[in-house]
Amino acid sequence: MILIVSHDSIDEPTNDVIDWLQLNNANFQRINGDDFYYDKEFNINYDEAYIETKELKVKSDHVNVIWYRRWINRSVNSIRKQFDRNNLDEEERYFLGAYNAYLMNEVNGLPRGVFNLFRDKKWIPDYGLARGGLNKLETLQLAKSQGILVPKLIITTSKKEVTAFYKKEGNLITKSIIDADLLSLREEKLDLLTKVISEKEIEELPATFFPTLFQKKIEKAFELRTFFIEEEYYSMAIFSQNDDSTSVDFRNYNSRKPNRYVPFQLPKSEEDKLRKMMKVLGLTTGSIDILVEKGTQKFYFLEVNPVGQLGMVSDNCNYCLEKIIAEKLIHHD
Repeated sequence: MILIVSHDSIDEPTNDVIDWLQLNNANFQRINGDDFYYDKEFNINYDEAYIETKELKVKSDHVNVIWYRRWINRSVNSIRKQFDRNNLDEEERYFLGAYNAYLMNEVNGLPRGVFNLFRDKKWIPDYGLARGGLNKLETLQLAKSQGILVPKLIITTSKKEVTAFYKKEGNLITKSIIDADLLSLREEKLDLLTKVISEKEIEELPATFFPTLFQKKIEKAFELRTFFIEEEYYSMAIFSQNDDSTSVDFRNYNSRKPNRYVPFQLPKSEEDKLRKMMKVLGLTTGSIDILVEKGTQKFYFLEVNPVGQLGMVSDNCNYCLEKIIAEKLIHHD
């Protein structure tokens, strides 16, 4: 049978793929990361190779193929609250911080124990790569080795070095070394997405600072989101440069005036290079971000997400990717 790994009911692509599996009378089961948490009843039996929750039981030898869509990394704040109290002294705060970190490691180390029971099955994508096993910097280096263009970048703690990089390359952007995030405290939000960094901001930097990634800013004609599954590639052009709020990072969505999205066919030469690269990485599916440079029409690889968004590409381009994924799973089963 087919096993689907996701979380609760909020991921629409998972639900849509299941609709197609049901339409085709496929034999499948779904497990959710939400069900493998300290406040839920579950059992992982390594001797008899099965996992069990209150709702279902999945034996390893019944599964042929697994689609890893999502899991859930839960915090342990609710556990911590059981031990928290007012007016903590320094030693007590240190103890609670260390204990909380320990519980976090215990909870977030569990998924690999679940997945390991199915390690010899066909995974789409590989769960190790999907759960942080793919390093963005290593991927960029691999892309360069495969003849794929990537924007020039440095990672530095030195004002002197970033000043020299700016003088050599011109406009720069800064972005997270690993993953972007959005943090909030009460009414305030800290946006950790891609930002343009000005010469004035560079001048105001201290002599040394936290390790930071700086990248040459590519003036884009448009950008691409390319979803692939095995040998098939489906691309969408995003005209994010036409809106000030999305011109640097289209994730700064303008809901009142959304970007224009249209289907796009990558040149065969670019697709072939990407296919070769994904085989080297061991990726069977994922979402690739690409910039198309204004004037030159050159294609610059930014990153690949083994999971990523697929509903956005599917819906806006009428690709019906959920149907294609379901057919792939049925074929492998």
